[in-house]
Amino acid sequence: MGNLEDIRQLTIHYLNGSVTQDDERQLLSFIGESQTNKELFRQWEEEWAAHHLGNGLSKAAFGKFEARLLLQSEAKNTKTKLWRTVAAAAAVVALMVGSAYAMWLAAAARPEKFYSFSAPYGSKARVALPDSSVVWLNAGSSLRYSNRFNEHNRRVELQGEGYFQVSKDARHEFVVKTDVGEVTVKGTRFDVSAYREDRVATVSLMQGRVEFNGKNETVAMRPGERVTVDRLTGELKKTTFVNDSRAWIDNNTDFDAITLGELAKVLSRQYNVNIHVGSSKLAMTRFSISLRNKETIGAVIDALQRISQMTVQRRGKDIYLSD
Repeated sequence: MGNLEDIRQLTIHYLNGSVTQDDERQLLSFIGESQTNKELFRQWEEEWAAHHLGNGLSKAAFGKFEARLLLQSEAKNTKTKLWRTVAAAAAVVALMVGSAYAMWLAAAARPEKFYSFSAPYGSKARVALPDSSVVWLNAGSSLRYSNRFNEHNRRVELQGEGYFQVSKDARHEFVVKTDVGEVTVKGTRFDVSAYREDRVATVSLMQGRVEFNGKNETVAMRPGERVTVDRLTGELKKTTFVNDSRAWIDNNTDFDAITLGELAKVLSRQYNVNIHVGSSKLAMTRFSISLRNKETIGAVIDALQRISQMTVQRRGKDIYLSD
C-alpha cells in the first residue's frame, strides 16, 4: 500500500464523497490492518471536519467503515472455520448482524448538534453543505443545519437571504425553514429572502421545482415564478419575475419601484451602516435603481439625493435622510 500521505489524501477524497470503489476498498483494507491505522483515520477525519466547518457526516463515514470492517473480519473467520457445524456459522452471522445493529443504534442515539454560519452586515458568505449543495448568504443572513443532515432529509434553517444551488437527491428532500414557511425541493436553484425586519418575504425560482409551505397555504412553483409573503396580513401572492434574483452575489442588484424605507434596510445590510429615514412620507417614496459592483454607499446616497432633493447628514456609520 502507498505511503501515509497517499492514504491521507485517499481519506480526504472519501470524506469529500469523490472516492472510487477501488480506492474505497484500498482504504478499507488499510483501516483494517491495525488499531494504529484506525486511529490515524480518526485523526485525519477530525482534521478534515475542522477544515470543513464541522461536517457531522464524517463520523457517520467512520461508523460505516467500522461496520464493514467488522463484517469483513467475521467473513474471514467464517471462511477458515467453514468445516464446522452450520450452527456455528449461524452464530457468526448472528454476531455480525447484532454488532452492525448495535452500531446503527449508537449512531441514531448520538446527540444532535447544530452548525451555524453567518454573513455579517457589509459582507457575503458561501457555505458548502455536506451533500455538495452550495448556499450563498447575503449580508446580515445566517444558516443552520444539524449533524443529522442527510440521514433522512436535508433540512436547513435560514434567517435573511440565501441563494441555493441544491444537489439532486431523490431519496432526501431538501427543506429550507424560515419564520414564514418552508421551501421543499428535490434539486434546483432558487433564492429565499426572509429578513425578519422586512415586511415582505420572497421565494424566487430559477431552475427546477419547489413547493412553498406557508402557514395556511401550500404553493407549487415553476421556474420564473416568485412567491411573496406579507408578514402582517399573511397573504401569499405568486407572480413572475424577469430580473436576476441571484445578481446580489456579484454585487449587482436591480430594484423596481422600491420604497425608500425598504431600500434603506437593504443598503444598511449591504454596506454595514445605519440609515434612518426621517418621515413616513419620505419612507414611502418609491425609486427604481440599479446597483452595480463598485458603488460606495456615499455614491448611492448622492444619487438618491439628486433624484429626491432630500437632505442627508452623516455621523460615522449613521446616515440620516430627511425632507
